[in-house]
Formats: sequence, structure tokens, C-alpha cells
Amino acid sequence: MKVASSEILMLPSAAMAQVYDTAIRYAASAAPVFISGETGVGKEHLAQMIHHRSGRSGRLVTVNAACLSRQLAGSTLFGHRRGAFTGATDDRDGAFVAADAGTLFIDETAELDNGVQAELLRVLEEGVVCPLGANTEVTVDVRLITASCGDLFAAMRRGAFRVDLFHRIYVLALEVPSLRGREDDIAALVSHFLDNADPPRVASRQALAKLLGHHWPGNIRELRNTLLRACAVTTQQRLRREDIELLPTSCMVSVRGPAQHREIIAAFERHNRSAAVTARVLGIHRATVYRHLRQSQSAGGS
Repeated sequence: MKVASSEILMLPSAAMAQVYDTAIRYAASAAPVFISGETGVGKEHLAQMIHHRSGRSGRLVTVNAACLSRQLAGSTLFGHRRGAFTGATDDRDGAFVAADAGTLFIDETAELDNGVQAELLRVLEEGVVCPLGANTEVTVDVRLITASCGDLFAAMRRGAFRVDLFHRIYVLALEVPSLRGREDDIAALVSHFLDNADPPRVASRQALAKLLGHHWPGNIRELRNTLLRACAVTTQQRLRREDIELLPTSCMVSVRGPAQHREIIAAFERHNRSAAVTARVLGIHRATVYRHLRQSQSAGGS
């Protein structure tokens, strides 16, 4: 769980201008927002914009559901009292209490355990939270924003996501487009990331042309990691074309379904079973690696 910063980068493309316009209109409402889009497109960035434009006095608190076990998800979202479970050595306020009078952004919502989904539905309907191990409820006033790069409709068909919860969170929908083809946004992001490098850098025309020509299946996250690598391998203030390493394995994240799953698991094994290294090499979020690992474990146990 984290509290987001107030920095918001506005991208210049017409596609994003339409997204920003919708986000600003949504900000004035108290209704839940669901943000969809490929991994790495900046869904949390949109949640920040909606929150900061909403005028709510509380904070924006972010939780990534894909990184949480069932017990940890319940504790993280709803809090717990000392002795509620093994390791609960003190009282803890959950994300809903931390976001009171503000906004709670739950990323990768489709990964929530079904039991946690049921409790989340109750909180949204009644406006109260009951921490694990507590006998009393806490009233909260929270604007909910959820997001997923997965298919919630498919998850509902599988019975992995509650239909009643879907209709509770899928009120205002916002889709973030992929980065590929948005040359104005790529150039703006390159300038932003390099301006904030230590020390600041610039891209040569040849380097920028190479970046503009890439497909960016990992979207903004992949672009940022690519520039981080480039800055690490050269001491020059101006990045050259040869400083830009586009990982050949990164193209696989544009492939969906069983082929993507097999490639992620194979990469995980190749990289000493490190989720962090696998995510970095493939240009995807670590939560995506964890999701596919859980799928493999479930398949192995069935």
C-alpha cells in the first residue's frame, strides 16, 4: 500500500487528450471508476489525475492486488487487530481507513480472492469496514478506482470474479490506449524521463528515431526501463542510437493467451526463478509474473 505523489505528466497526443477529458469529467463524480488497458500504460497515472481533480480532502492510496495473498489482501484493505492471525503483533489500519475522505485505487482487481471480493462488496454497499479480528466497524468515505489489464468478463465467466462486485465497480469506464503509434507521447516521455535522469540526458536524433520505431508492447514501463538501461551504460550526456538496447524478448508481451503464459514461465526458469529479473527482462510488471506463476501452481494442483 502506498500514497501516490502529486506529480502528473500530461501527454500531448490526441488519443490521450480524449482520455484526460473523460478523466476530468469523471473526477467531479463520486461514482466508482474502472480503468482498463494493457500493462504499463499508466493506469495509476490516470487514477492520480482523477483524485487530484476530485477536490476530495483525503489522500490517494494505491494497492496492487496481484501481489497479495488472501490473508494479506484482507489485512491490507480492511486492516486487522492484534492477534487476528499469526504475525499480527499490533493493530493496523487498512487502505480503506487510510483513504478515508480520499480515493482508494486498487490495481489488478481481478486478482482478488473471492472471499476478499465479498468483503469488498460489503464495504462498498454499506460504507463500513470491519478490520480482521475486530468486533466493531469503522465508517469510511472512500472514492474507489479499480483497474485491470486482464479481462474481467472472462474472469466472471470462469467464476473467478463476482458478477455483483463487477456491477458495483464498473460504473464509469475509462480505457487507456497502448503507447504504440503515439509518437508525440513517446517523444514527450523520452524528454521527461531523461530530464529527470541523474545526471540529466538528451536523446540524439538517431536514438529518438530508434525509440519511435519500436512497438513498445510493455508500454510506458518498458520505455522507462529502456532509458534507464541506456543511461547506465554510457557516461555521455547525449544518448546515441547504439546506447538504446531493445530487448528481443520484450516483443512477446504483445502475444496473449497460452503462448504468453509459456514464455513468461520459461523466462522465469531461465532467470533463476526471479520474478523481479523476469519482469525487467520482459518489460512487464512484476505482478504479471506473479499472476502467471499462480496460474501454473493452480494447474499443477488440479
